[in-house]
Order: sequence, then C-alpha cells, then structure tokens
Amino acid sequence: MVSCKWLINISRNCANWPATNRKLILSQKSYTEFYDTFPKIIRNGLDASNYLPTSDIKDRLKKAIEYHTLERVSVQGQLTVYAYEALKHDSITDESRHQINTLAWCVEMFQSYYLIIDDIEDEAKTRNGKPCWHLLPNVGNLALNDTSMMRSFIYELLRQNLSDEMYTKISKLFNEAHIRSEYGQYLDSITSKGRNFSEYDIQLYTKISDSKFTFYSIKFPILVALTMANKLNQTSIQNVDNAMKHIGSWVQMHNDMLDWCDELSTGKTNIDIKKGKCSWLAVTALERCNAVQREMFLTRYGSDKIEDVEQILQLYHTLGLRDIFCQDHQARLGTIAKQIDSLPYDSTPTSMFLHDYIERIYPFIVHLPEALEYCKQKIK
Repeated sequence: MVSCKWLINISRNCANWPATNRKLILSQKSYTEFYDTFPKIIRNGLDASNYLPTSDIKDRLKKAIEYHTLERVSVQGQLTVYAYEALKHDSITDESRHQINTLAWCVEMFQSYYLIIDDIEDEAKTRNGKPCWHLLPNVGNLALNDTSMMRSFIYELLRQNLSDEMYTKISKLFNEAHIRSEYGQYLDSITSKGRNFSEYDIQLYTKISDSKFTFYSIKFPILVALTMANKLNQTSIQNVDNAMKHIGSWVQMHNDMLDWCDELSTGKTNIDIKKGKCSWLAVTALERCNAVQREMFLTRYGSDKIEDVEQILQLYHTLGLRDIFCQDHQARLGTIAKQIDSLPYDSTPTSMFLHDYIERIYPFIVHLPEALEYCKQKIK
C-alpha cells in the first residue's frame, strides 16, 4: 500500500513540476551556494597544486573541466549535497559545507571524465548541443590526456580539502566508483563490438546497465554523503545495496528511450542503432518480434546505413515499444518502492529518505509524458 501511494504521489508531483524548476534538487539557497562555489574551488585547487607549473596547462585543464561540467544539470552533485543535508540535518558547519560542496563538484567532474571517454569510444559528434570535447581544435587525441589530468585533479582537490583520514575513506570510494564504471564501460563496449545480436536479452541488458549506472548514478552520492557524515559501515552499505538493487536498468531504459524519441533534448547524437548497442529497445524488440521481423533486425541492426536505421526505427514503432516502455517503467518503479519499504524501520539511511531521494531524481529520469500518465492511471 505504501508503494502504491508513493507511486501516485511521485507521478502527480513530478508531472506538475514546472520545467524551470527541474534543475533544482536542492533548496534554492543550497543550490545557489553550491553553484557559486565552483569557480573558487577550481581556481584555488589549481593555484595550490604543485604539479601544474605553467598557466597554459592550468587554463587547459580548467577549460576541459568546465566544458561539459557546467553545461548539464548537476544531478549527482546536487544529490550528494542533498543526501549530506538529510543525514546531518542542522549540524552542518561552514567547514563541512565547503567540504561537501567540493566533494559534490568532484562527483560531477567524475562524470565529465567518463562522458568525454564515452564520446571518444562511441565516436559521438555532439554532447549538450555542442561538439564533443575531442572534436575541438587543438584537442583530438589529447582528450585522453585531458581526461587523465581531470581524474588526477579530482584526487588533488580531495587531498587539499579533506583531513588525511577522510581523504583515505573518500579516495577508496572514488576508486571503487572508477573500477565499477570502467567494468561497465568495458562490458557495454565489448558487447556491442561482438555483434552477437541474437544473444541480446533482458539479463544481459540488466547486467550492463547495472554495472554502468547503478553504483555511480544512484548509490555513489549517498555513499559519499554517508562517509562525510561518519555513518558509512557495513550495515548502511548493505541497506543502500538492498534498496537500490537493479535501479540502474530503470535509469538506462529511460536514457535509451529518450535517445530514440527526442534527440534534440539530449543534445547528443543518437548512435545506439548504428553501434549495435544492447539497449532496452533492442532487447524488447527481440523478445516480441516474429521470425520475419527478427531476421530483419539481425540483418540491419548495427548498420550505419540510413535505410537500415530507418527500418529498425519503424520496427520499434510497429511493435508499440512506447506503450510497452510505459508498462515496464511502472513495474520497475513499483519494485524499487517495495525494496525500499523492506528496509528496517530504523535503518540508515531510512526508507523515508530513500523514497524522497528517488522522488527528487524522478524528473531527471522520466521524460516521456506517456510514462507519467500511465503511472497515474494504472495505480489509481
């Protein structure tokens, strides 16, 4: 019953959320403070570094960091600050506020690092409505070195702004995020390059999306906040794992659908079909198509020919994947709610916090109006 009420409320609240406020996960005060700290954090970090001796290299790193970090909505960064505020309540000092804002921007730089690498690997042309970093003049293959510097600078900022003890704890967490994300990236890449499209199924899709998204996109901000609040332990880690199990596939299926339905709003060139990605659309189509349609799919999927891409897109339309998507969206969201509700009443983090956490990210995940409407109509 709690899950149903939560689903109704989340659908109603987010459907009525004005588009101009969708960038706000935090309160307006915390949001403004968070964004105002960015220039100072980067400037002070570069000035204090002993490893970047010239102004030109500092300027290049600053430009690389800003290029994608400031162009997108800072979902994971805001979630990091929000989670810390929820865990610490009114006991936040000026120093700890500065530290969590710094950590949140490190989380955002972490994502920028992977976005640049992902664009290189996918041979993408645009991101956030502008050319990808590696396509800019005087960048090219140097983008790989730029990302390496960006990754190293994250740890430099952590070292400069945290105590030795906290630096050790947070560094281990960032390193875990790197390893998990890199494995997910490898799995995604090797699967599409293998081109064994007949083996694409929901189990493989879940494995890839969970590896790529569950830890970094959802769990990581909570774990960072728990660490800063001195509440990270085996029990709290297990609570987060239990509540957020397989949420990555829910996030990824929305990304897949958005790439199909609205390339303009993502600012990223849609290449899933051309690259033969194991997307939610691909595996769902394979589950539901007949023998003739399956043969067509296996023949044309992964091709960069316009006519082949159009045939696959038409198949998605013929199979009614938008309607199927809405059903799957609601079912997965219901499962997430039940997993959160299954936590002990006095758990850390609490089920109430985790429900609110999901509700705050919901508008950034769910873009299709049909999904919102389906959720409201089916649960009532």
